[in-house]
Amino acid sequence: MNAVPLRLEHVAKRYGRRAPWVLADVELELRPGSLHTVSGANGCGKSTLLRIVAGLSRPSRGAVTGRPERIALVPDRFAPPRMVARSYLEHLARLRGLRAEAAARRMRELADQLAIAPGLDAPLAEMSRGNAKKVALAQAFLTHADLIVLDEPAAALESAALAGMHGLVAAACAGGSTVVIAEHGEAAPGAVHHELADGTLALRARTASPESASRVRIRLAPSFPQASPAALEAFGAAVKPATAAGGVVTADVAADCSDAFLASALAAGWSVIELQRDPAEPA
Repeated sequence: MNAVPLRLEHVAKRYGRRAPWVLADVELELRPGSLHTVSGANGCGKSTLLRIVAGLSRPSRGAVTGRPERIALVPDRFAPPRMVARSYLEHLARLRGLRAEAAARRMRELADQLAIAPGLDAPLAEMSRGNAKKVALAQAFLTHADLIVLDEPAAALESAALAGMHGLVAAACAGGSTVVIAEHGEAAPGAVHHELADGTLALRARTASPESASRVRIRLAPSFPQASPAALEAFGAAVKPATAAGGVVTADVAADCSDAFLASALAAGWSVIELQRDPAEPA
């Protein structure tokens, strides 16, 4: 596991000596296991920033240090190769050193969690935009990556696939991955949010309240002894401190991320005992 933060120091970018600055003076620290989201209007520089984070583009000024070797990327526009989805993922799994049996098992998990239709045996070129995007997401989570960069991953995803993606992100962060997501909407559950705006394209934190007007109390029990508590903790401030008694975990979760929390919990080996909306008493 990578233990060194990735840092952007006074990073600026423009495409040509006389071109306008796309990024002006970006300061950013990405610690292992953290989740960061970046939002802003179209054309404000989100994709440029993510390409610099991933190492696909060099800054015109400033420095990037601590970038890990194992990086997974999902670009904003995924150009599907002329392959069957299964063959595409198998090829990438081999390149990343995953044995055939483990790759097949992981591919089934990802296809189920992301609700890929009509399945992995369809040609990528014949899939809808949303399902092709799901395959692009699946390749990013095939194996452990120290840095996962997702550019507008929620585009064209239905709610079930979006919840599955949030579960994969939470599990990756719990495993030590740093995840950076560019998006238009609200910050993902447990994320540190940043915004590119105001013409200067400087990065600034946007404070989001950990409280929600609506919450869901969720009681969970481990389906097997190795059920991971880290997956439950990865949602940070969106989840009030969980209590445990007799192996049962009770967590009060912000309603807007309860689906993602449940997807992560189920994937990590937990079973749901009870759901209660807007509980009157604290856990």
